[in-house]
Amino acid sequence: MSHRCGDQPGLQKRLARQRSGIASQHRQLDVFVRKISQALRQGQRRDCETAVYQLQGALNAHFVVEEQIVFPALHGLNSKLADQIVALERDHERLRENVDRLALAIVASDITTAQRNLEEFDTALSAHERSEEQILENT
Repeated sequence: MSHRCGDQPGLQKRLARQRSGIASQHRQLDVFVRKISQALRQGQRRDCETAVYQLQGALNAHFVVEEQIVFPALHGLNSKLADQIVALERDHERLRENVDRLALAIVASDITTAQRNLEEFDTALSAHERSEEQILENT
Protein backbone atom coordinates (compact mmCIF):
# COMPACT_ATOMS: atom_id res chain seq x y z
CA MET A 1 0.00 0.00 0.00
CA SER A 2 1.28 3.43 -0.92
CA HIS A 3 1.09 6.25 1.61
CA ARG A 4 0.78 9.91 0.88
CA CYS A 5 2.72 12.52 2.86
CA GLY A 6 -0.31 13.58 4.91
CA ASP A 7 -0.83 10.02 6.13
CA GLN A 8 2.50 9.96 7.98
CA PRO A 9 3.09 13.25 9.84
CA GLY A 10 5.94 11.79 11.93
CA LEU A 11 7.83 10.61 8.86
CA GLN A 12 7.17 13.92 7.12
CA LYS A 13 8.65 15.82 10.09
CA ARG A 14 11.68 13.52 10.21
CA LEU A 15 12.28 14.02 6.50
CA ALA A 16 11.82 17.78 6.76
CA ARG A 17 14.54 17.93 9.43
CA GLN A 18 16.91 16.03 7.15
CA ARG A 19 16.34 17.99 3.91
CA SER A 20 18.55 20.98 4.69
CA GLY A 21 21.18 18.75 6.30
CA ILE A 22 21.39 16.60 3.19
CA ALA A 23 21.84 19.62 0.93
CA SER A 24 24.51 21.00 3.28
CA GLN A 25 26.33 17.66 3.29
CA HIS A 26 26.23 17.58 -0.51
CA ARG A 27 27.90 20.99 -0.59
CA GLN A 28 30.58 19.80 1.86
CA LEU A 29 31.30 16.72 -0.27
CA ASP A 30 31.71 19.02 -3.26
CA VAL A 31 34.22 21.12 -1.26
CA PHE A 32 36.34 18.00 -0.61
CA VAL A 33 36.25 17.14 -4.33
CA ARG A 34 37.52 20.65 -5.16
CA LYS A 35 40.27 20.37 -2.51
CA ILE A 36 41.46 17.09 -4.02
CA SER A 37 41.36 18.53 -7.53
CA GLN A 38 43.40 21.55 -6.49
CA ALA A 39 45.94 19.45 -4.59
CA LEU A 40 46.32 17.10 -7.58
CA ARG A 41 46.93 20.04 -9.93
CA GLN A 42 49.53 21.46 -7.55
CA GLY A 43 51.22 18.11 -6.97
CA GLN A 44 50.57 18.20 -3.21
CA ARG A 45 50.37 14.51 -2.38
CA ARG A 46 49.90 14.91 1.37
CA ASP A 47 47.08 17.40 0.87
CA CYS A 48 45.51 14.96 -1.62
CA GLU A 49 45.71 12.12 0.87
CA THR A 50 44.26 14.23 3.67
CA ALA A 51 41.40 15.50 1.50
CA VAL A 52 40.54 12.06 0.11
CA TYR A 53 40.43 10.57 3.61
CA GLN A 54 38.19 13.46 4.70
CA LEU A 55 36.01 12.81 1.66
CA GLN A 56 35.78 9.08 2.46
CA GLY A 57 34.75 9.80 6.05
CA ALA A 58 32.22 12.46 5.12
CA LEU A 59 30.80 10.33 2.32
CA ASN A 60 30.35 7.31 4.56
CA ALA A 61 28.73 9.40 7.33
CA HIS A 62 26.42 11.01 4.76
CA PHE A 63 25.41 7.65 3.32
CA VAL A 64 24.67 6.22 6.78
CA VAL A 65 22.22 9.08 7.45
CA GLU A 66 20.53 8.52 4.12
CA GLU A 67 20.43 4.74 4.35
CA GLN A 68 19.26 4.59 7.97
CA ILE A 69 17.00 7.65 8.21
CA VAL A 70 16.17 9.34 4.91
CA PHE A 71 15.52 6.36 2.64
CA PRO A 72 13.31 4.50 5.13
CA ALA A 73 11.32 7.72 5.70
CA LEU A 74 10.92 8.23 1.95
CA HIS A 75 9.74 4.66 1.53
CA GLY A 76 7.35 5.05 4.44
CA LEU A 77 5.87 8.16 2.87
CA ASN A 78 5.55 6.66 -0.60
CA SER A 79 6.26 3.01 -1.28
CA LYS A 80 6.21 3.78 -5.02
CA LEU A 81 9.69 5.25 -4.50
CA ALA A 82 11.13 1.79 -3.74
CA ASP A 83 12.83 1.38 -7.14
CA GLN A 84 14.33 4.87 -6.97
CA ILE A 85 15.59 4.23 -3.45
CA VAL A 86 17.21 0.96 -4.53
CA ALA A 87 18.90 2.83 -7.39
CA LEU A 88 20.22 5.44 -4.94
CA GLU A 89 21.57 2.69 -2.68
CA ARG A 90 23.34 1.12 -5.67
CA ASP A 91 24.81 4.54 -6.43
CA HIS A 92 26.15 4.60 -2.86
CA GLU A 93 28.02 1.34 -3.42
CA ARG A 94 29.49 2.55 -6.71
CA LEU A 95 30.49 5.90 -5.19
CA ARG A 96 32.19 4.14 -2.27
CA GLU A 97 34.11 1.99 -4.76
CA ASN A 98 35.01 5.07 -6.84
CA VAL A 99 36.39 7.00 -3.88
CA ASP A 100 38.34 3.93 -2.72
CA ARG A 101 39.95 3.67 -6.18
CA LEU A 102 40.73 7.37 -6.02
CA ALA A 103 42.40 6.97 -2.62
CA LEU A 104 44.49 4.04 -3.89
CA ALA A 105 45.67 6.05 -6.90
CA ILE A 106 46.61 8.99 -4.69
CA VAL A 107 48.53 6.81 -2.24
CA ALA A 108 50.33 5.21 -5.20
CA SER A 109 51.16 8.70 -6.56
CA ASP A 110 49.45 7.78 -9.84
CA ILE A 111 48.30 11.30 -10.63
CA THR A 112 46.87 10.51 -14.07
CA THR A 113 44.68 7.73 -12.69
CA ALA A 114 43.75 9.83 -9.67
CA GLN A 115 42.63 12.71 -11.89
CA ARG A 116 40.56 10.36 -14.05
CA ASN A 117 39.06 8.69 -10.97
CA LEU A 118 38.24 12.08 -9.46
CA GLU A 119 36.49 13.22 -12.64
CA GLU A 120 34.46 9.99 -12.77
CA PHE A 121 33.60 10.28 -9.07
CA ASP A 122 32.62 13.94 -9.37
CA THR A 123 30.35 13.26 -12.36
CA ALA A 124 28.67 10.30 -10.62
CA LEU A 125 28.33 12.18 -7.33
CA SER A 126 26.76 15.23 -9.01
CA ALA A 127 24.20 13.06 -10.82
CA HIS A 128 23.43 11.19 -7.60
CA GLU A 129 23.00 14.40 -5.62
CA ARG A 130 20.61 15.80 -8.24
CA SER A 131 18.52 12.61 -8.13
CA GLU A 132 18.33 12.65 -4.33
CA GLU A 133 17.47 16.32 -4.12
CA GLN A 134 14.78 15.93 -6.78
CA ILE A 135 13.16 13.06 -4.86
CA LEU A 136 13.35 15.02 -1.60
CA GLU A 137 11.81 18.12 -3.17
CA ASN A 138 8.93 16.11 -4.60
CA THR A 139 8.14 14.22 -1.39
